[in-house]
Amino acid sequence: MAASAYFDQIQQIYLAYLGRPADPDGLDYWANQVDAEGGSLAGVIGGFSASAESAALYGQLTTDQVITAIYANLFNRQPDAAGLAYWKQQLDDGAVPQAQAAQAILFGALTSDVTAVANKLTVAKAFTAQVDTSAELSGYGGSASLDYARSFLKTVGADAASLQAATNSLSTAVAIATGTQTTPSGQTFTLTAGVDTISGTASADTIRSTLNGAFSSGDSINGGGGNDTLLVTGASQIVTSGITVTNVETASLTTGGTLTVDTTTWTGLTHLTTSSQGYATVTAGSSTVINATVENMANTSLTFQGGSDVTVNARGPSGAEILIGNVIAPTGAVDVTHIAIDTTPMGTISVAGGTTVHVTQGAENAVNTTARLGSVYVQGSADTTSVIVDNAAAVTASALVAGITKADVRISDDSQGANTPGTITNITINNYTSAFIADNALTNLTLKGGSGNIIIDNSGLNTPTNTTLNLSINGLTGGTLDDTDIYQTLNITTTGTASTLANNTFGGLQHLTLNGTQVLTLNSTAGLSAIQDVTVSGAAGLTASFNSSTLSKIDASSTSGNMTIGINGASGAIDYKGGSGVDTLTIGSGSGTISTGAGNDIVNVGAINAPLNIDVGTGTDRINLTAASTSATAIAKVTGLGNGDIISFAGALGGATGVSTQTSLSGPVTTQASLQEYLDAATAGDGSGNTVLSWFQYSGNTYIVQDSSASATFSAGHDSVIELTGQQTLTGASIASGIVTLPTLPA
Repeated sequence: MAASAYFDQIQQIYLAYLGRPADPDGLDYWANQVDAEGGSLAGVIGGFSASAESAALYGQLTTDQVITAIYANLFNRQPDAAGLAYWKQQLDDGAVPQAQAAQAILFGALTSDVTAVANKLTVAKAFTAQVDTSAELSGYGGSASLDYARSFLKTVGADAASLQAATNSLSTAVAIATGTQTTPSGQTFTLTAGVDTISGTASADTIRSTLNGAFSSGDSINGGGGNDTLLVTGASQIVTSGITVTNVETASLTTGGTLTVDTTTWTGLTHLTTSSQGYATVTAGSSTVINATVENMANTSLTFQGGSDVTVNARGPSGAEILIGNVIAPTGAVDVTHIAIDTTPMGTISVAGGTTVHVTQGAENAVNTTARLGSVYVQGSADTTSVIVDNAAAVTASALVAGITKADVRISDDSQGANTPGTITNITINNYTSAFIADNALTNLTLKGGSGNIIIDNSGLNTPTNTTLNLSINGLTGGTLDDTDIYQTLNITTTGTASTLANNTFGGLQHLTLNGTQVLTLNSTAGLSAIQDVTVSGAAGLTASFNSSTLSKIDASSTSGNMTIGINGASGAIDYKGGSGVDTLTIGSGSGTISTGAGNDIVNVGAINAPLNIDVGTGTDRINLTAASTSATAIAKVTGLGNGDIISFAGALGGATGVSTQTSLSGPVTTQASLQEYLDAATAGDGSGNTVLSWFQYSGNTYIVQDSSASATFSAGHDSVIELTGQQTLTGASIASGIVTLPTLPA
């Protein structure tokens, strides 16, 4: 027999096991297999029952569920109780193997079930026959395609009506299942100067208006089905009041005049594009994307209400403000760009709502003139998560340069109550005079080109949930960074160019970290009253003087940047670690351990009140004593000094009228019993005029003493002493004006 003689049997197996019409290649393949086996279906049934497609349909089902699914595929019904019990027993007892269950139920059909199978077979054969183009053959496969074919066959039952309906829709079903359906082309309708009533087709239609005033009150436009487009162009103003628009998905309104548009009563609109001159007022529903362009702005405010994503591009010589969402907030992303073209001060940009907000201001004014950017105000909603304000950088006007001045920025999060934080976590502000941020959820703040205060009001919660701020800075030139004493950790990254802050008044700040590539200068740290530790890494540098009694640690060991640090008023011991850059450290009081690391470092030692251990590391280093010793035990103990390193006593005159005029150190002072006696012996002369410097060795270390008083003993508050680690010989040291340059010392 020819293989085609088995086509009906193979289709029945497809119905029974897979619930769908056969694909042509599969039909041919399995029919040839049966023909080769002399008409035996055993191999085919085994292959189908073991297939991945069959396993996906039945593999995880119980026996009852398998029988129910086969009934649904073949007969479009649930099994009756007797039928279910019968087939369950047949399968459980092994009278019918599980692999042959679908075939057995198919061939056991009775009464109307026989008709249902016959009808399904008729439709399945016709379906397979229509899958005959290369696109259809390649498209009939994959889970979505096969699932659709299964659902189509399920519409066919024992009644003639279902057979007829499936036959009538067969071509469409094949096209959908194979992904080859075509979309009929729509029509183009043109509005007239009169009142128009447009009824679109089921396809993608285009409705055009090119006459001035053709799109006007009284017009009724129904786009019908499909994705329809309304295109309105002209020189006169566009006003949408009195116009009915339904089932139009995209609208583009372009005019050489002004524009007043309210599409909230339109149905189906998803995208609205407008272009106008002078001003625009646009209101749209919450699911409509707005994209608006306004050229040659007049002195009337631009207003945009509602919409989902809202994009506004405005340009012109106007001080008019731009208002977005002040009445109806947008529900999506907001992107506003305003470009000034002359010296007219730009108006305020105010945005309320939006998931993300991005405001850009720039200028195209002439050289030797100055454009002034407008203030930016953003009021977040419960859905707003980030705000970016990107202003052009300030420039001083000249004969060859167009000038720009900056303005202030104000951002407020939506208050969620005393127990729920806000939602704006990320803010970027570029080029501003001052910035005010009311936001207790702020986690990441990026600042560039700012010159004034940055005030963060992060209050409002009974229990603050966000106590860490990540701050990126670039080219700040002043201003105070302030919060409501909530942040406990501040992580700063420096980029671009160096930054300066007048002060940081984070009163609750305990931990400050600095990373990046540039130096941060803090002109004052008076507001950091609770600071405990500072960590600097990367290539960042820090210039700051800390006066907090709580500070205990500064770790700059992982930076190659330069550190210029003052430490005053610490109540406990200070632990300072320097990096590979230049460390310039001033210790006004206190005690602790200083390790400057590599680099040519400078340590200025003031009126310390306890021993201070200093390791100057490698490089050419300098120790400056800037005050007399407060006691014989409050001594700076230095490790690592060597040839060419300097110890200066010039700043520690202690009441003497001049610095030492010696050319070499006196000493060594010898044969004393205690450190105090050595100190007394070294200061026995009169150093109240020109100070006298001498040295001695005691208990394995070396001491240099400056006598600055007339007292015959060491006088605290007048005389000075420094300790060098190890027994050093200083006969080769030189002195000039109280500055000691050391010779080569043994390690």
